[in-house]
Amino acid sequence: MEIKSINPQTTTKQSPTTTDTARSATAGYRSLSETGVSEVAVDPCDDTVAAAEGAVLASFLYQALKSKKKDRPAVQSALPPDNEWKRGEALARGQNFARELMETPANHLTPTIFAQ
Repeated sequence: MEIKSINPQTTTKQSPTTTDTARSATAGYRSLSETGVSEVAVDPCDDTVAAAEGAVLASFLYQALKSKKKDRPAVQSALPPDNEWKRGEALARGQNFARELMETPANHLTPTIFAQ
């Protein structure tokens, strides 16, 4: 699946290309994950880090306390992964870990358990 970025006029400090690439990868992952595929290959477009980060962030679904867990497709690069792809994945996995901590109920993740 190829995702092309759109470069709208914007006054934000972040590059529109980076934002568009991340949003496109996120939208593509979410659309394809609903079809029942087992993995989603993402085209890095103009910004490999943003594409990897957007797709991996979209793959997050808190299910730790669910009795029936939904299968989530794996995210991979449509091209051979390079250091930029790995950096984007690492950034997103860190954010997803923080999301998991945030979503965990306080009676399951007490300060004592969190400190360990």
